[in-house]
Amino acid sequence: MLEKIKEAPIKSFLYYVSFCLLIFSLVTANPIATVKGLGPILLSSSTLITDYMGISSMSSAFLNAAIVSFFTLFLFHIAKIQYNGTSIASFFLMAGFSLFGKNFLNIIPVFLGVYVYALVNKDSFRKYIYAALFGTSIAPIVSEVIIHFSGRGITLQSIIVGTIIGGVCGFLLPALSVECLRVLQGFNLYNIGFATGLIGIFFTAAFKSFGFGTEIRMIWTTGRSPILCVFLYALFLSFILFGYLLNDKSFQNYPIIFRHSGRAVADFTVMDGFPLTLINMGVVSTFALSYLIVLNGDVNGPTIGALFTVAGFGAMGKHLKNMCAPMFGVFFMSMLAHWSLKDPSVQLAALFCTGLAPITGQYGFGWGIVAGAMHSLIVLSVTTFHGGLNLYNNGFAAGLVVMLLIPTIESFMKDN
Repeated sequence: MLEKIKEAPIKSFLYYVSFCLLIFSLVTANPIATVKGLGPILLSSSTLITDYMGISSMSSAFLNAAIVSFFTLFLFHIAKIQYNGTSIASFFLMAGFSLFGKNFLNIIPVFLGVYVYALVNKDSFRKYIYAALFGTSIAPIVSEVIIHFSGRGITLQSIIVGTIIGGVCGFLLPALSVECLRVLQGFNLYNIGFATGLIGIFFTAAFKSFGFGTEIRMIWTTGRSPILCVFLYALFLSFILFGYLLNDKSFQNYPIIFRHSGRAVADFTVMDGFPLTLINMGVVSTFALSYLIVLNGDVNGPTIGALFTVAGFGAMGKHLKNMCAPMFGVFFMSMLAHWSLKDPSVQLAALFCTGLAPITGQYGFGWGIVAGAMHSLIVLSVTTFHGGLNLYNNGFAAGLVVMLLIPTIESFMKDN
């Protein structure tokens, strides 16, 4: 049964998360040093993988995330959007990826491009705001051009060219994202990651043709800060607590979320209400964080971005019943392949592969494992195609998995 969404609790919750990020950034280091630490973040190439905690500091990375979060809420306000699962998912992706690739400068040209698209089509920007928010995964192209295009560092020329190219990317996003959703049939929750991957491939090829190459990076902070782990557990567990309180101090009816396949667009706030959605967000994000801890993995900008993605899509398609199979597929493949679960890209793959959760929900646990295994093989090789310009590299890889796997599954089902 569809429920009428109460928007005020969702809006308050998103402000709560933003203030948590801001307070954490300011209490974990000297505030002046934290603000100064924004400089390296804004003036650095942001291609995959650029851990902002590595090129600056943990506090500065979280301050950038807080600024981008509040900017996202500002856009929600001026666009007068209806708060729902899509709002939550886009917000968490903006916040999470602001720890490794997005900053409050390189995202602006993408928004301008989408805004121009809306003007050309005589539509409201509100109609395309989610394409703009999710589409900022291509934001590193702006930083890359501004910093390296002239060969002399940042110049007026490189700023103009970077802004124009970022705007072109934004202009392409709305129509392309709709077409990709049609092609991928809702089985890849990171649909726009596939669209921005295609844009990244085009510009990488174009840049090389004119003698301008993009740089694939590996700036990765190792280890786990105890205070950071405590903060994340407290944040994610608070989601469960707030959901419990909003659900009349009960976990009653939470298992009904498991009945959904998760196939996009699966808005849990509409189908089951915000309280149960909030509980689910807390459950899936706490589970994902615990996976990292048990694995003895790294808790840094990229992995926190992945955790925030899991949390955000806990409102729009993911739950424990459908996301565990792809994760197990990555684990299974690690026993056969020549890489380890502790490798940086594999740590991310194990978390981001949950974007294929709808395959489990639609076709069963076994096919979910196959999807995760395929994802782990593909994602390690596709970064070179788009030159690290697409932050949703796992979304692009997941799209390829869907295009390869779904016809095969449908063929088996038809034969049987």
